[in-house]
Amino acid sequence: IAYSAAAPDPANDDLPLLPDLGIVDLDWGVDDLTDASETVLTTGAPGALTATPDVAETQPTWMVATEPDGGVEEWIAFTTTYYRTDGSIAVMQPDAGGPWFDLFDGRPLQSSEPAWSSLRNPAAIAFTSTTDDPYNDVFVAELSSQGLPDPPEVDDSENLTGPGPGVAEHHPTWTDGVANEGDPVRSIVFTRRSEGGYPEDPTSGSGPHHADIGDVLAQDGSDRRVIADAVGGGELATPFDEAGPAYSPDGEQMAFSRALLGERMLMRAASDGTGEQLLLAESERDPAASDTDPVWSPDGTQVAFVRSGPRGTGVWVYDFD
Repeated sequence: IAYSAAAPDPANDDLPLLPDLGIVDLDWGVDDLTDASETVLTTGAPGALTATPDVAETQPTWMVATEPDGGVEEWIAFTTTYYRTDGSIAVMQPDAGGPWFDLFDGRPLQSSEPAWSSLRNPAAIAFTSTTDDPYNDVFVAELSSQGLPDPPEVDDSENLTGPGPGVAEHHPTWTDGVANEGDPVRSIVFTRRSEGGYPEDPTSGSGPHHADIGDVLAQDGSDRRVIADAVGGGELATPFDEAGPAYSPDGEQMAFSRALLGERMLMRAASDGTGEQLLLAESERDPAASDTDPVWSPDGTQVAFVRSGPRGTGVWVYDFD
């Protein structure tokens, strides 16, 4: 698993904490001491993928490209400030100290939050960019090279969500990124911070944030709809803030976080937003903490998420069974 982390420099407390990429080896096996059918996970020691004190690397996402003869190349896309200070996407193989490559082949586009269209042999990548709108739009670019043998590269990109004053679209993720690469009706879900929640000039500060979740068809940005936009009860009827959606591996469900004047909780719904329910059982929730950034396991039986609260911040896993 690849991740981003920032650690203080013990030799200089005044240096800003710029995150680097790290990696941990995972070993899935069977616990012979308990139940032969029980899968256990063993993790190795964390290692460094990048070590750049003056550059930030964040938001890694992994894919595997396979050759007809069975050869395999693994690539990680990530956001970096190496090519431009406001961020762009680079790719590298998961070898410590390995070279980086500009995803845009020497034309670094302002970009962040990369999302491969598939975990294996992706044909495209989604990302967010301020190219057309200072608040971010969701773009998609087809891969001109999938990483065999050359690094993944893209040609032209398409703005799927379109610029709109005071509206931000970000955090893209694909329906069923494993099985349906060629499905023409696959969609991309994203978080939208709605109009009125931002000042006209994004550099002048920030106002109250209200986010909802929408999706569009991946091939052309059509059939746009809002699929999560609840309003709290009471006299003020305050809108909830929904963000950070993630599809289940089969594309049938999604998870996201929701807040109303307080801490964030995880929700679960069908991929079209119907049938909302709390994702975590009552006994698994912490009313003093915020739960965000859900990610499904490949078999759809677990969700990993970030919990932040009085006891610190860490990654948790919830098992639906």
